[in-house]
Amino acid sequence: MLSVKELSERVNIPYTTAAKYLKALQERGFVRVKREGKRVLYPDETEGILRQLVDLVKSGISFSQALDRLSYGENLVKDPVLEEIRRLRREIEDLKKENRALRELVQMYLSEVKGLPAPKKPWWKRIFGIK
Repeated sequence: MLSVKELSERVNIPYTTAAKYLKALQERGFVRVKREGKRVLYPDETEGILRQLVDLVKSGISFSQALDRLSYGENLVKDPVLEEIRRLRREIEDLKKENRALRELVQMYLSEVKGLPAPKKPWWKRIFGIK
């Protein structure tokens, strides 16, 4: 387990930059932290992910684009948990698209149904004259 300071020294970036990047990686689910009192510790494999994020940013890509690339698996260390997260994100995006298409289809059918006559009263209401 590594502290923010140790990670910043290993990756050779300022402490504040490392803290910002690690917080973003934690929020996106790339790393899980362990808290010991006031200390926040990151797993050893965090160094590789942080190094890739730094390399992407140094190559001229914006910070948010670099995070997106990591999210979708570009230039990322192979980790089964992260692979599953990426797969689930792709599946969620596919389901969102399918949901939008189905919602449009339902709206189209509803617009056609609005032109239909009102439904008849049930037979027993018609026979007994109940309103």
